[in-house]
Amino acid sequence: MKARLVAENRSKSLAFIDGNGCEILADSIPDADEMGVDEEIWQPEYIAYLAFAMGCSDDMPALCDRALEIHSRAVAQSARWFGRCAEDVEAVGFAGQCEDLSRAASVADYEQRQAFRRRLVSMYHRATEFAG
Repeated sequence: MKARLVAENRSKSLAFIDGNGCEILADSIPDADEMGVDEEIWQPEYIAYLAFAMGCSDDMPALCDRALEIHSRAVAQSARWFGRCAEDVEAVGFAGQCEDLSRAASVADYEQRQAFRRRLVSMYHRATEFAG
């Protein structure tokens, strides 16, 4: 129960991290060895992609570019996290595909942007919940 409350609080607070916080978060994601978990479970590139997309939603184009760089690199390397991202996109009800996250982040309408950010928080939670 305590772990669930911590996870819920983490998800709620993540929705309000500003773009600079998202950048710090994305640049600080430990690798699977540091986490002591299998690479199939902990995918730092995917988690960083989500964090940069969140920062992008705070009107920070440089973070949009970093998210797109991660995505392009993942496409070139046929990254395993694409399948996970597709599942998460569907699970949270995002209208687009994984590669659309950084493009959809700059929604002009405040309510739509907040709804988008809440979906990203849910995706971030799904991406990190099995790590321990």
